[in-house]
Amino acid sequence: MKPMDAHLPSPSAHTGSPRPFITLSGISKTFPDSSKGSDGAVEALRSISFSFPRNSFISIVGHSGCGKSTLLRIVSGLETASFGLIEIDGMSPTEFSKDRPFGFVFQDAALLPWKTTLENVRLPLDILNIETPAIRDRRAREMLELVHLNGFEDRYPAHLSGGMRQRASIARSLCYRPDVLLMDEPFGALDDFTRREMGDELLRIYAQRQATVLFVTHSLSEAVLLSDFVVVLLPRPGRVEKIIPIELERPRGSAVRSSSKFRAYVAELEALIFGEGS
Repeated sequence: MKPMDAHLPSPSAHTGSPRPFITLSGISKTFPDSSKGSDGAVEALRSISFSFPRNSFISIVGHSGCGKSTLLRIVSGLETASFGLIEIDGMSPTEFSKDRPFGFVFQDAALLPWKTTLENVRLPLDILNIETPAIRDRRAREMLELVHLNGFEDRYPAHLSGGMRQRASIARSLCYRPDVLLMDEPFGALDDFTRREMGDELLRIYAQRQATVLFVTHSLSEAVLLSDFVVVLLPRPGRVEKIIPIELERPRGSAVRSSSKFRAYVAELEALIFGEGS
């Protein structure tokens, strides 16, 4: 599977090419900067263009400040691009999300402390008033089982570990079965051991509940482990340096980390981001 660049001919022109599900064309973002006077501005993103097929797992990597999180917010519709076009299944993010809300997982699990694990996971279903209370409860329990938190339904966030809180956050984002899952450094606050464990868990969850995933991370090994494609952004303003297809067979297990191909991908990313001499 190869990425489809927005500047190349339409995928339909190539027999067998998968139809693009998510397409960004010339996305740019400029923020006002009051420190520079009334006309001051900070260019966060410049001419971001790429297309990927449905159910791709796409990681976005680059230095801090290169606009990774801003790009994710623009895709979700939480932020508006200054220039450019986004299409998801042929629709704008706003049109798409009317019937198919995005799943969003942040670095902070953002669980409500006064609600139990089950109540936190069920919350989006309750807010959207999906089906009946019994169906919402069953779907939330199914997601807790998927992330291996069955048995912790009645625990409050204060009684869960950091990794368990992030599992609950992932379960919450999956409970309404999103077609697009946006993950902004979801494991960034975890210790190395728990982060590795969560990477393995996400591999398993993705294999069972596929969606189109955009995943922001600072961990290059994490990006290689999880992804079909890795988008490397240059900093200030964020621009696409390269898109690397990760051709490691799925399903993947944690043992893939020890393969020479895995290490070669990580080395390639390091060279792109830190320079050949790093």
